[in-house]
Amino acid sequence: ARRGHLRRRRGRLEERAAPPEEERAVALAPNSVPAHYMLGYALCCAGRTEEAIPILKKAVALNPTLSRAQLNLGVALAKQGNSAAAIGPLEAAAKLDPQSAQASFYLGSVYAAESRYAEAEKYFLHTLQLDAGLPTRSCRNTCAVAASPFTASCAPRAGTNVL
Repeated sequence: ARRGHLRRRRGRLEERAAPPEEERAVALAPNSVPAHYMLGYALCCAGRTEEAIPILKKAVALNPTLSRAQLNLGVALAKQGNSAAAIGPLEAAAKLDPQSAQASFYLGSVYAAESRYAEAEKYFLHTLQLDAGLPTRSCRNTCAVAASPFTASCAPRAGTNVL
């Protein structure tokens, strides 16, 4: 599963390519948290967030303490336009890893999308304390699912994915 992830990060796979290594890993180990997480991540990287969501939900069900799975699930849900559903996994990610600027930033984004501005401001300020450059980098980063899927200046681009 790891090899497929590395190839995608180097840009060798097509945007919508199927993640065969990750799919094979899940087939061989249907209760493997890393296999499910990496398949969900690979599907997100391929722009297939609708398919990624149930896979990431399975990774979270198998290990609710895996902050990256919670984070990616929340961002995938937000990218699908379901910011209300994204709050739970993003809150879990922020609680599991309070030093994660990404979890803080995405949580602020979904709070803003839900018109929960005081909470959004709290998490945006926390993001800046952790990593002042993250909001700018996330808007430009082609490896982010949706830096802030709720603002026109930072709208998700086709083929952009998380972490």
